[in-house]
Amino acid sequence: MIATTPYKYGRQNGYIAISGCRSVSQSPEDTVFDLAELDVVDNSRLAVVIASEDVVIQLLKSKCIPILLYALEVYNLPKSDLQSLDFSVNRFFMKLFRTSDMSVVNYCQLMFHVDLPSVVIEKRMEKFEATL
Repeated sequence: MIATTPYKYGRQNGYIAISGCRSVSQSPEDTVFDLAELDVVDNSRLAVVIASEDVVIQLLKSKCIPILLYALEVYNLPKSDLQSLDFSVNRFFMKLFRTSDMSVVNYCQLMFHVDLPSVVIEKRMEKFEATL
């Protein structure tokens, strides 16, 4: 079932509402992401996507993290840059699960099979160096 909703952010019945998309759905299979048709001038016309934590994390893993880490394995990044990348993923989980406890964040990352960017980059660097 696809519908629109006026919520900008909030929780409803175990689902998380995220602003920035045109249509919404309560089943992960029917979730529609139509970012091309955003009407930024009139904020009252913006709709949201209502999705469970599973769907939001799957979007993070399939869309956000690959863009964030694109071709970084060829660079020797300083530790501070790696920590900044890790911070962004940790803050995402803190906001998603509304906690500031890092043990909870680490446990959620473990349960949802999300590696920190520093770990992903290290694995990619090893794989890249093996091909040379």
